[in-house]
Amino acid sequence: MNIGNELKQHYPDLYPELESIFNKHDPMNLDPGGLTPQNEYDLEILYLLPQLDTKKDEKSIYSALLNIFQEQFGEETIQNREKRQLKKIATDIASWLK
Repeated sequence: MNIGNELKQHYPDLYPELESIFNKHDPMNLDPGGLTPQNEYDLEILYLLPQLDTKKDEKSIYSALLNIFQEQFGEETIQNREKRQLKKIATDIASWLK
């Protein structure tokens, strides 16, 4: 089962936008579509999607992203660079959701 395909079917407008935002800011410096698959952040998007029902402001989206990425990659891995990129993602998502 491909998570990306299921996400695209269930969220035909939201998923592509989120994938684009995640890949643009590439918080873990993975180079989606280059060094890694285009859908490299599918799991993180999957965890974020249900939270966007209640978290629509930049601060709460950033908090959710930080929790998701710390859980997936480990707290010690999420340093200043990654936090800056997650902040940019939160800003873009909040702007898009308005």
